[in-house]
Amino acid sequence: MEKSRRSRQPENGKLTLKSSLTHLLNPGSVAVLGASDDPLKPGGRVIDYMRRAAYSGTIYPITKSKRQVQGVPAFQALEELPAAPDLVVVALPETLVDDALRSAVALGARGAIVYASGYAELGDHGQARQAEIARIARNGGLRLVGPNTQGVANFATGAIAHFGTIIDQLSPPVSPIGIVSQSGAGSQILYARLAELGLGARYLVATGNEADVDVADMVEAFVEDAGVELVLVYAESLKNPRKLAQAALKARDRGLPVLMVKAGRTRSGQQTAASHTGALASEDRLVDVFLEKYGVLRAADLEELAQLSQLFLAQRGHPGKRLTVVSNSGATCVMAADATEEYGLQLGSFDDDFKRRLSEVLPPYIAPGNPIDMTTASLKQPDLFEQILGRLEQADNTDMVLAGFPVGGKGYDFPRYARELRAFSDRAACPVAVSVNQEWTAEIFRRERIPVFSSERRAVAALAQLARYHDRRSRMPGALPDALSARAAFPYEPRIHNELDSLSLLADAGLPVVSYRVCASAQEAADAWRAMQHGPVVLKGISDQIHHKSEHGLVHVGLTTEGAIRDAADTLLRQLRVLGETDPRLLLAPFVPADFELMAGAQVDGQLGPMVAVGLGGVLVEALEDIRFIPAPLTHGEALEHLSRLHIAPAFGALRGMAAVDLAAIAEILVNLGQLVTQPGNRIRSIDINPIRVQRGDARPVIVDALVVQAQEALA
Repeated sequence: MEKSRRSRQPENGKLTLKSSLTHLLNPGSVAVLGASDDPLKPGGRVIDYMRRAAYSGTIYPITKSKRQVQGVPAFQALEELPAAPDLVVVALPETLVDDALRSAVALGARGAIVYASGYAELGDHGQARQAEIARIARNGGLRLVGPNTQGVANFATGAIAHFGTIIDQLSPPVSPIGIVSQSGAGSQILYARLAELGLGARYLVATGNEADVDVADMVEAFVEDAGVELVLVYAESLKNPRKLAQAALKARDRGLPVLMVKAGRTRSGQQTAASHTGALASEDRLVDVFLEKYGVLRAADLEELAQLSQLFLAQRGHPGKRLTVVSNSGATCVMAADATEEYGLQLGSFDDDFKRRLSEVLPPYIAPGNPIDMTTASLKQPDLFEQILGRLEQADNTDMVLAGFPVGGKGYDFPRYARELRAFSDRAACPVAVSVNQEWTAEIFRRERIPVFSSERRAVAALAQLARYHDRRSRMPGALPDALSARAAFPYEPRIHNELDSLSLLADAGLPVVSYRVCASAQEAADAWRAMQHGPVVLKGISDQIHHKSEHGLVHVGLTTEGAIRDAADTLLRQLRVLGETDPRLLLAPFVPADFELMAGAQVDGQLGPMVAVGLGGVLVEALEDIRFIPAPLTHGEALEHLSRLHIAPAFGALRGMAAVDLAAIAEILVNLGQLVTQPGNRIRSIDINPIRVQRGDARPVIVDALVVQAQEALA
């Protein structure tokens, strides 16, 4: 660890952090309880790190056994310090933590880090101990990181209170990156991978058990620091989604990308048993759409997060989807073209005029198309790459450039290519990336801050992520919806409406519900059928206990004669009595023809708030799982976009002389569901609509079955 590379300050010599977490992230003085001369112990390691990093603040080692620790004057207790420290590092066993925090509060400290484990990760007893240290900190105005954390590091100032061993092994330059991770090991893995890519970090924070300060707090603190240009997050749970969404909106306003790995891709245990919508709402699906709505780009793992970092840190402009590929390899051109289509980008289109201008610099045996295959011509024309970039800069046919150099050797002037690509990106405000297979070549491009990938596929995938990020960022909400609140987390007594009451509630809200009649006998059913002027009908049993009627034989479809209707009515009424209905009733509705059956719904997730769902419906809804979730409230445009992303979406268009589906009418249903579930007075917990009968052409979609769950009152 080199002092000169650790202590780099902002150009104006002042730190720019405005957050309430200043005492944690930028302390002017640090007291270390459990200080040690042994640099292998946490209480010794952080002192060693700060001294070697030329930390300009004051270090107060606290130990009862020595007068000096690592050459720094030591104190026997916090109470002996000449002044209150900004930050207290508690490197003590769990049994001593409570008293240490009380002493820190009494002295007037404003921040503390607790390394010790043995808290909430051990179950209820540990959770109680964790609640106690949180109470001590909260009542004393002390912001707390941990417990069970590896700590906080500020590499710009040398305030390194993170005891991770990787810090001792690496000396990357300070980069304008803020890293926050719920996992201490995760923070180190990411830091190490960035170092391999020639990047470092400004902040490295492990939040641990998050008794107080959580991931969202740190994201917001990074957003408020002008010295941070990229935020990287590793989270296993989202403790406060509303706070994270607020921080993400602030990041959007600052033009600051937030990239996250959200681990734990498992089906949520918080399923609404009576609802298809709830059963399909896995935690992972909801997290995906929540992060997307608020402009947080989700990476699959820490490796992808590190790879994306180099691209986002070096980004220029606001790219669209048009990609130009330039390479000295035909194979690279072909594979890059395949990846471009696979990841939803487009090869920029070259018109005849641009092809003519490109031909002016290309050898006659090279066709002026996209991808641009330079073959080995650059060996004879050293300025060929620069000439191609110059023509791209003057044209309006590309949003991003991928340069592929899979093989290099004598005659290829890679330092020149790197400088030319960097200059082009800066002048044209155009994102660029390079795919190379040789590490020595990669290092040349990294020195010019060019994002480097080991394959065309990885490079195109990252560029596609960048394009999607900017597209989604432009559609983020202007402010945080009131609907995203903590009310969903409170226990409630559910009231599950039968189909009749559910359809009535939706009809009152203006949704297109099928017309129906309620009957109590076979005679009333026959009379209702005649009043409908005959035609095929559907007859169902209404039950307060049975919510999925087809599983109990309570649905008869396609009835066309009075005799069939009477027989079905008698059968259904007997079945309802067997199932315990003392006042059985029937619902008669016209059979609605359809080209498609869709499902729609809504639910209030306990963590992420109200969500609207739409997908392929019918009896196979759970088996096929062609479904999209959308945070509510939603706009008409958002509804249309998510409809277009269903697997079945291509079938909605005009095909073989058949008219297209009226997607605007379906989108209107989704918007109305979003409004219905976000109005607090409605107390709706979930809505399950399956199916919506959809026809091609101008016929409006019709809701023919629904189930609504409302909250009655909070449980004691």
